[in-house]
Amino acid sequence: MKKHLLHVQGTHCSSCKIVIEEKLIEHAEISGVKVDIHQQTIEIEAHNIESAEQLLAILNPILADQKYILSIDKQNSSEQDFKNLSVALPIGMAV
Repeated sequence: MKKHLLHVQGTHCSSCKIVIEEKLIEHAEISGVKVDIHQQTIEIEAHNIESAEQLLAILNPILADQKYILSIDKQNSSEQDFKNLSVALPIGMAV
């Protein structure tokens, strides 16, 4: 088993954390997923997946429908943060 630390774009609330963890843990090669919303990172424990690049190729398509993007390096996300806020704010106000 190998641990990988990846960065995630598109998260903005605790629901994002839950969705990502539930979607990724379903994969047969994944034995653990921990999302840190504030750091925008994901720690993944995987069997038989040695490289982060291989892991990205497997997991990004799983999260694509939810608009989350995994990467090895943290991306400059100030524009993405504004887009996330513009989505999260109306949802939060409705609740």
